[in-house]
Amino acid sequence: MEGKEKDPEKKEAAGQRGYNKLIGVPMFVAVIMEENPNPLTREEDYAATSALIQNFSLLAWEQGIGMIWETYGMIHSMEFREALGVKPGEKIVGSLHVGYPDMIPAPRPRNAINQLLTIMD
Repeated sequence: MEGKEKDPEKKEAAGQRGYNKLIGVPMFVAVIMEENPNPLTREEDYAATSALIQNFSLLAWEQGIGMIWETYGMIHSMEFREALGVKPGEKIVGSLHVGYPDMIPAPRPRNAINQLLTIMD
């Protein structure tokens, strides 16, 4: 977050806010997938990995465990990839923040399915 802050006087505070946000998370799960050289297979693998994350999230919440799926720009940085042991040919799909929530927020209003779905005959 320090790197994103343009004002030099605010860099340290921005870094501290980022640190405080991350240090408060009880557990991180990095989801990494092998990138198949075949583009079609790689796309299907990415979709399957995303579905796995969604299913894991639903199961976690059902068990009273909070989970948020985050994807940061830093997942592309060589330092971050090396720290996690991500090899060339592997993709970080996301960082899962997992823990028991102090509170569960109220659900946000949702669009009706007929506003999001187009049925073609």
